[in-house]
Amino acid sequence: MVLIGPAGAKGSMSLVKQCIALEIPYMFDPGFILTQVSNEDLVLGVRGAQIIIGNDYEIALIKERVKDWQEFFPQKTVITTLGEKGALINDKGKFMKLRLASIRKW
Repeated sequence: MVLIGPAGAKGSMSLVKQCIALEIPYMFDPGFILTQVSNEDLVLGVRGAQIIIGNDYEIALIKERVKDWQEFFPQKTVITTLGEKGALINDKGKFMKLRLASIRKW
């Protein structure tokens, strides 16, 4: 499993294409490259990924830009980070919520 994080649009998309060509599973965390990649590249990255990771804004932006996301998100694990509120995990229809432990100041 390869983690493809934001490594610049060209770098990230190069890794996506290599993973697809070599049939290597990957997690896709597009982060700040969402504003740098075309819709076509974003669809390629999201469709090929086994796991999609992003904060709530990024996941909403992916859903806005990838018109048929409803067709393939159910077969994926989607991790939505929520900052201090933790994270939501949708693992192929099984939903889980992770909460961050409170941090104590000494």
